[in-house]
Amino acid sequence: MADHDKLLDQLSVEYKILQDKIDKIGAFKFTVRGWSVTLVIGAIFAVGSTKLVSPLLLLLLCAFVWLFFFVEWKQSNYQSLFGDRAFQIEKEIRRLIRAHSESLPRDVGFSPRIAHDLSDAARRSSPKGRFAGLRRWAKDPDHLFYVAQTAALLIAIFVFRHTRMENREGQPPTPAMVFEYRKEESNAAHKPASKSVEENGKRKTKKTTNQ
Repeated sequence: MADHDKLLDQLSVEYKILQDKIDKIGAFKFTVRGWSVTLVIGAIFAVGSTKLVSPLLLLLLCAFVWLFFFVEWKQSNYQSLFGDRAFQIEKEIRRLIRAHSESLPRDVGFSPRIAHDLSDAARRSSPKGRFAGLRRWAKDPDHLFYVAQTAALLIAIFVFRHTRMENREGQPPTPAMVFEYRKEESNAAHKPASKSVEENGKRKTKKTTNQ
């Protein structure tokens, strides 16, 4: 087997390994997103169904949502590195085939070219001009996914707090509240009488001492 055939074989094996790694990272990212969505929806329903838990606890959940984001972001970096390596392997395979196939027409395409097609598609859809990096970040669905979850949590906190405050203000008085109110009124009514009794007693004592 010639040297270029051995190199082509090695590059093909590495290319398959990279494709397998990229597929596994994609499945892992999908799993992480499923965990995040399940946690957010479950927490919102749990806080909304009981009044014993403060809605502000959902702010703590925002930290976990962005923790999931950073886990996925790390895997996305690995996926980008594997994609760049696959791009280089495709270029090297094309160079070897062209170098040892002089009879092959120049306009004939080459295979594999998955990484090249993905790179061309990303280049065409990438924003240009000022604030290109910010617009690229905002258009990235990976980022928007976690931004949407954070917005859902903040909206849920606002709605739960607002509704609970309205329920407290418009809540009808209970028998316990009526009893406490009447007790306070009776205490307030007895206080002046006791003061007047004390004042009368003091006056009588003064009169007896003067006599």
